[in-house]
Amino acid sequence: MVSRASSVAINPKLFRQAGANYLIGDGQRIPSGKSVTFQYAWDHYFQITPASVQTDC
Repeated sequence: MVSRASSVAINPKLFRQAGANYLIGDGQRIPSGKSVTFQYAWDHYFQITPASVQTDC
């Protein structure tokens, strides 16, 4: 697997590789109604889908 870096600097607390997966929002809860946004620029598009989601009821 070749690791590539975005040509746009990304705050690692917002998006970073953690082993074979990636963490968004420093791996912390994202409060209801809030979002985590960042920009990246690679030579190809890839879809980002969650590997897991936990909800609090």
